[in-house]
Amino acid sequence: MHYIRFLKPPRLTSNALRAGPSSLTAKITITTDLGESFLWSNIIVIAETVADDGQTVIGRAKELEWKGEDGMRALEAVLQIPARHKDDIRMLIRPKDQNLAVDSCFAVLEGKNEGGVVAVRSMSMSQKGNATSSNTSQPPLAERVFNTGKEGKDLHIWEETGESIARHIWDAGLVLSAYISTLPTTQPNLPILNSILTTKPSLKILELGAGCGIVGISLSTLPNTTQIILTDLPEATDILTQNLSSLPSDISHEVLDWSAPLPAHIAGTEWDLIAISDCTYNPDVVPDLVKTLGELARGKEVYVVLAMKVRHESELVFFELMDKKGFEVREKMKIELPVLGGEGECVEIFGFGR
Repeated sequence: MHYIRFLKPPRLTSNALRAGPSSLTAKITITTDLGESFLWSNIIVIAETVADDGQTVIGRAKELEWKGEDGMRALEAVLQIPARHKDDIRMLIRPKDQNLAVDSCFAVLEGKNEGGVVAVRSMSMSQKGNATSSNTSQPPLAERVFNTGKEGKDLHIWEETGESIARHIWDAGLVLSAYISTLPTTQPNLPILNSILTTKPSLKILELGAGCGIVGISLSTLPNTTQIILTDLPEATDILTQNLSSLPSDISHEVLDWSAPLPAHIAGTEWDLIAISDCTYNPDVVPDLVKTLGELARGKEVYVVLAMKVRHESELVFFELMDKKGFEVREKMKIELPVLGGEGECVEIFGFGR
């Protein structure tokens, strides 16, 4: 799967012949989830100026060619802003070919035949005041939107712009979120997880290594959750605050360091589900992660769901350490992810119990 990214936040530029900004300019790239590989295929993307709602198109769209076969790594998009439009605006970049668009949870799970590309939306920009600096005080964030098929339950996830891999959506988290968000229509490949999420009342859920929070946010769309706590290191606090700001009060976030003692209220809660995604890529922190899971499960019955995309063999130490802690794999599934212009990948989801 590939993601369109803003290398820098879009900026407004002015024209001496008219008052206020006249164009919207951005530089984009298209990469895999960790940014380790660019899109090597040629595709057409559509750049659009949209209203603050992120949907209503303003003015004319522009087609841009991403020339991946020529080694392209960045592409500039310049859009003219209609003089009549004075309200806040955003930039939307999406693939032209709908067969490539990953704009819904179902599209994530079905695995596009050639591979998929995820669209991106900028933050809102005001056209009032100095157009060239009107958005400099805004944090450098961008939005991903995924339709869940449930009215009013679409996933709106903010992430950082730029080439950094920190606080971005990663493939395994997106796949697990898509699986959760499409319940109960999802095929029962994980019957224990399905049963917990669809039949158990008053669910209490803890997410470890939440990142942007996409998995926890998808869990919050379920009707039977009463408490969801998303945890990560301090550097994820700002993005989690942004993503949870418009959600109900039963979902919250806090700092949790796996190498530190568990807070009493975390350790003392009987969690129905502990969710983890994209957290095993660094084998140096895996022992602390497994230790934390062992402490959370001490004297309790708990189900742990792990979503991962194996990137190197060293990640398999997680399973060895889980086995030593008495956890066993109760169920698992594999979801294929075709990669446009490259070798296919897969995300695996495991359910553990003990």
